[in-house]
Amino acid sequence: MLQRTIPPAFLVLMAALATAPANAALEPPVGKVILQVAGDIEHTNRGTIAEFDRSMLERIGTRIVRTHTPWTRGVVEFEGVLVRDLLRAVGASSANFEAASLNGYAVTVEDFDFGAYPAMLAMRMNGDILADRDKGPLWVVFPWDQHPELDRQKTANYSIWQLARITVFD
Repeated sequence: MLQRTIPPAFLVLMAALATAPANAALEPPVGKVILQVAGDIEHTNRGTIAEFDRSMLERIGTRIVRTHTPWTRGVVEFEGVLVRDLLRAVGASSANFEAASLNGYAVTVEDFDFGAYPAMLAMRMNGDILADRDKGPLWVVFPWDQHPELDRQKTANYSIWQLARITVFD
């Protein structure tokens, strides 16, 4: 009877896959990291953190919203990834999080219905990439014109620009 031998490299690969943590599902960023997501999340790519470059965020799926804001003139076109889609991509345990900017400013977002109100992490404004000096690389934007019932003061407080980090909590 002919015996088959299994190549050692195959056994090492199978052992690695069998012991790989469930939270290691995200690819690593190739470009400059513009967002870190931490806290109560399932999918990471650097220890307990999910890091994203611009192209990774774009692959989640971008949307466009046209709306007024208190910080711009007239209707502005924003393009970015919906907050709910990002939270889904990292396997967030809830939609409650602290958002922190490049300069250390932070705001806590709690009990906001991201399903009913498609807030986005805007990466572009009127077709131009948001620069760090101009509210970029990410700006949390709410569709105020499409949803006038939104509490404008509350969502204005949540409209953090120069977003760099999100920490999800229950």
